Amino acid sequence: MAPCPPPRRRRRPPPPPPPRRAVRCDARRRAKKCTQQRVFTAFVVGVVSQCAGGAFARAPRASMHPPLTLENHPKCREVVIAFKRCHDTNPIGKVFGACNDEKWALDACLREQKLWKARENLSRARASNERLKERRRREEDGD
Repeated sequence: MAPCPPPRRRRRPPPPPPPRRAVRCDARRRAKKCTQQRVFTAFVVGVVSQCAGGAFARAPRASMHPPLTLENHPKCREVVIAFKRCHDTNPIGKVFGACNDEKWALDACLREQKLWKARENLSRARASNERLKERRRREEDGD
């Protein structure tokens, strides 16, 4: 008589894959053209933009720009005009990223203008402080 075969073991099914997480395209990844698939949901405007294989990339920050009056932004005049022209020519496309390049250029220009303005204010404040110190020195010597 032949020996009995060993009892059969039931194989467990493989575990399900982990859920995909939404990953934001930060400035460094945007520079690398977003090589992986990313999804960013912009709750502020209620639009879902997808970053798949470098097709679309999210701006470095999701905040609004200040009011774009030309007299308030003398250093960014051309960029502001290009951004407004893009929004005028693409009324629906601006929601889906047609004006992203202009927006990023505008953000960079506004950032540079902010730094320039801060440097100018600092130099004016230092000059004012020097005048004030000199005035106090003269008043102390005069007493």
